[in-house]
Amino acid sequence: MRVEQRVGSGEQPTISRTVTQEDVPPPADGTGLGWPALPIDAFPDPTIILGNRDQIMFVNAQAETLFGYDRAELVGQPFRLLVPDQTNLRTADGLVRMHGRHKNGTEVSVEVLLGPLGEGSVIVARDVSARKLERFRDEAAGADKRARLMLDVEIHQLELEVQNRELRDAQNALEESRSRYVDLYDFAPIAYFTFDLRGCIREVNLTGATLIGRDRAQLIGAPFVSLVKLADPAQFWAHLRCAETRAPATTELALTVRNATTHLRAISSPVADPAGRILAFRTAFIDITDRYKAIRSRDNLLATVSHDLRSPLSAISISAKLLLRTLAPEEATAHKQAETISHAAERMSRFIDDLLTASTIESGRLTVTTRPERIEQIIGETIDAFTIIGAECSLQVDAKLAPGLPDVLCDRDRIHQILANLVGNATKFTPPGGRITIEVARHGDDVHVSVIDTGPGIPEDVQPHVFERYWTGGPNNRRGVGLGLYICKGIIDSHGGRIWVESTPGAGARFTFSIPVAESRRPD
Repeated sequence: MRVEQRVGSGEQPTISRTVTQEDVPPPADGTGLGWPALPIDAFPDPTIILGNRDQIMFVNAQAETLFGYDRAELVGQPFRLLVPDQTNLRTADGLVRMHGRHKNGTEVSVEVLLGPLGEGSVIVARDVSARKLERFRDEAAGADKRARLMLDVEIHQLELEVQNRELRDAQNALEESRSRYVDLYDFAPIAYFTFDLRGCIREVNLTGATLIGRDRAQLIGAPFVSLVKLADPAQFWAHLRCAETRAPATTELALTVRNATTHLRAISSPVADPAGRILAFRTAFIDITDRYKAIRSRDNLLATVSHDLRSPLSAISISAKLLLRTLAPEEATAHKQAETISHAAERMSRFIDDLLTASTIESGRLTVTTRPERIEQIIGETIDAFTIIGAECSLQVDAKLAPGLPDVLCDRDRIHQILANLVGNATKFTPPGGRITIEVARHGDDVHVSVIDTGPGIPEDVQPHVFERYWTGGPNNRRGVGLGLYICKGIIDSHGGRIWVESTPGAGARFTFSIPVAESRRPD
C-alpha cells in the first residue's frame, strides 16, 4: 500500500509507499502494544491499521486525539467502535464522508480513505467537523467581506461613472457654451472691443473689424485712436476714464474711416482682477448713424415748419388782439370769435414750442442754465397765473409751503414750464368744484414739489407710461398730443432730479418732482 501525506495541505491523501506485513510485525503480547513505532505515527492525519477482522491493530497519536481514546484502549477493539456506520466504506473509490463517534459520545465528522494492508487494511481519517465549521465561518466571513468589497467596488464604480458622466456633461456644456459665446461674440451685429489701459485693442469681433475696415489680426495691439479719425479724441479718453468708476459709461462718438463718418454709442465697463485692479475695458459700439441722420432730418423739418408757421401765427395772434381792442362792447359774437382765434393761435404756438423742446430732449441737446432761486417766488408766480384760469373752471388753486425752505439750484424758466404743464393738466382733468394744490417740502438735499388734484386719478397700468413721448392716456383721449409730461421729465433729468406720479383711481393724482438744494442759502 502507498500512502502519501502533504502536511498541512488539506488535500486528499494518495497511496504512495508500500507497507507490507513485514513492516508491521505481529504483536508479542497479542495487544499490539509491543509493536515498534511505525512511520505512520508521524503522519499529521489520524491513521488506523485494521486486522483481517476489522479489529484495530494500531492508531497513531492524531487518531487518539481525534476520537479521545488512548492507544491501549483501542487496540483489539472493532473499528465499529469509532465508526458505527460503515456504509460505502468498502465500496467507495477515494474519500468517504462518514460520522465517527468520540469517546465522550459526540459525533465526529470525518473523511476516510481506506487502503489494503496485507490481510488487513489501513485507514487515514480526517476531522472535518471543526474544519468544516471553521471553513464555513471563514467562507461566510470571506463571503461577507467579499460581498462588502464588491459592493463598495460597485458603488465606487457607479460614483466614478456618475462623476465621469457629470464631468463629460459639464465639459460638453462648457464647450457648447463657449462655442455659442464665440458665435455670438464674433457674429453679433454690434462691434465689441476690449481695450487695455493705453487704449490698445486686445480683442475685437468681426463686426468691430468691419467697422474699422481692417483684418482682425492687424488690429490686435494697435491703438484705437490711430486707426480711426475721432471728431473729439479727448471724448474717447474721457469715456474710458469714466468707466474707471466701475460703472458702465455711455458716450456718443463720431469717427471717420475712409472718408465715411459713423456715429456710435459707446458703452464701456471695466475688467478687474480678483484684487480689484482694473486691467482692461470692454466696449460695445452701437451704430446710431441712421438714427442720427433721422434726428437731423426731423430737426431740420421741425425747424423749417416752425419757422414757416410762426410768421403767420404771429400775424393771426396780433390781428386777433387788435380786433379785440377795436370791437365795440355790443358786438359780443364778434368779440367771442376773436378770442377763439387768439386762443387757438396761442395753443398752436405752444405746440410748436413743445415739438422743438421734445426734439432737443430726444437728441440730448437740451440745455438748462441753473442758479440759486427762491422756490417760494416761483410757486407764487405759478399760483397767480392759474388763479384766473382756475376760477373760470370753478377750481380752487392754492399752495402749501413748508417753512424755512432753502434756495434751489434750477433754471427758473424751465421750472415755470414744468409747473405750467402739471397745473395745466390738472385743470383739464379736475371736475368743477375740485381743488389743485402745490405742495413744497425739503427732503434731504432735494426739494420736492408736488401738484395734487382731486380728479378721477390714473389707472395703475397706465402710470408707468405717462412720461412717454406722445402718450395721451388712450385712443379716446384727445386732450393733447402727449408731449407735456415727456418734456417735464426731460427738463427734470437735465437738473439731475426725478419725477414720478402717485395715484389711486377715483382719488386724484399727485405728480412730484425733485430739484437739488442750492449750495449757498439765502440769509434769513
